[in-house]
Amino acid sequence: VNDGGPLPTGLTVRIFANIPRDSVAVPVRTDGSFEFVGLPTAHYDLAPETRLYRVSKPVTNVLVDRDIRDLTITLEAVKK
Repeated sequence: VNDGGPLPTGLTVRIFANIPRDSVAVPVRTDGSFEFVGLPTAHYDLAPETRLYRVSKPVTNVLVDRDIRDLTITLEAVKK
């Protein structure tokens, strides 16, 4: 979260398979980590699900062929 605040309660990240278009959501832990288990090797798009923040830069076409530990998704506060 780019405003230095805590992660929103109940934040999830949804992963979308490019073909076929399908998705699964998982919870984000308080340390910002999340885990999808059993994904086949493919390209995916990821999108956090929250109304309080928006993604600074879309995370699209990510090749998932192993554990990825250095992925960063930056969220910006939505202006009211």
